[in-house]
Amino acid sequence: MEKDQLLDPEDDTLYSQIHSLYHNKFKEFKNRFLFSDIYFVDPETGNIIYSVSKKIDFATSLINGPLAQSELGKVFNKANRATKADFVSLTDFSPYLPSLNRASAFIASPLFDDEEKTGILIFQLNTEMINQIMTSNKKWQQVGMGNTGESYLVGSDRLARSIDRRLVENSENYFSLIKQSGMSQKSIDNIKSKNTNVLIQSMETSGTQNAFSGTAGFSEYLNTLSIPVLSAYSSMKLADLNWAIISEISVAEAFSPVEALKKTIATSALSVFLLMLALSVAAGLFFSRMITKPIIHLSNMIKEIEQTSDLTKRINMNHNNEIGITANAFDNMLSKFHNSLQEVSHTVHYFTNATNVLKEHSNETNTIISRQNQ
Repeated sequence: MEKDQLLDPEDDTLYSQIHSLYHNKFKEFKNRFLFSDIYFVDPETGNIIYSVSKKIDFATSLINGPLAQSELGKVFNKANRATKADFVSLTDFSPYLPSLNRASAFIASPLFDDEEKTGILIFQLNTEMINQIMTSNKKWQQVGMGNTGESYLVGSDRLARSIDRRLVENSENYFSLIKQSGMSQKSIDNIKSKNTNVLIQSMETSGTQNAFSGTAGFSEYLNTLSIPVLSAYSSMKLADLNWAIISEISVAEAFSPVEALKKTIATSALSVFLLMLALSVAAGLFFSRMITKPIIHLSNMIKEIEQTSDLTKRINMNHNNEIGITANAFDNMLSKFHNSLQEVSHTVHYFTNATNVLKEHSNETNTIISRQNQ
């Protein structure tokens, strides 16, 4: 039975009655917001008088007990010295022994009843909540991060504060990459045993350097695994924390749409070129036939007229171009030749008739004269 299932000790004390009345509500609140634990601490003795999870830190003193110098003890002391109810103290993530050395952070705030400080409320945070936020609940592609994009947090010690996407999606490939990057086998084994790179993997890059120097920007550089990435970075200050937030995607994936567009443009350009070439050839053949056919027809008609001497033939080419004009001129020339020959023929016929008439008239005259001489 989990200790957070303990509801009522059944000793009929006031503490047991209050515990049974409110414990399930605090437990529900803890589970809803993914806290590791919720504590109430007595401000005078430093005793943890209430804990949802009831780990080994329950009922110990944060003033003189074994956890006084832990991050839990430190955040309690800061909140306990506060004089206003709106004071909030926050620690960075670090290994916490009662939670089996899992990375934990603590938020503390004093509780007041009018002017009297009645207790210190402390929330224990784990990386699960942060990981859900930074990984978009492991839905990188659905939120537009593609196949390699991710956002992560880095602490002032340059160690990871949120999980690496590659460890989640393909741990075998991730471990191969971090080994190639030069990470010690001890650190690799530590990541494998805890199934997280938080507080283990160094995230030292030019992006984190710029972020911690106060510069927010965008640049291309090699990430911790020597992969070229495009990255946006900025510092993130929250209470006493100084973190950096980094978003990055591999250069290869970032520019893949550009490369795809280049290929599409090249393919389209080649297709258009081939189409235009085909159209040009077809148009050339068409217009060539359009031009050569009338010329061939004109040439054949001239040869036929030359061979037959038939001046009545006509080319009859109705084209409004140079060839059509030439053909019409040739037809006109043939008409003139034909008309001229007809006129010559008529004239010859006329002279022939006149000559015959003259010959007949001359013969008659000669006959008459011959008769008179007799």
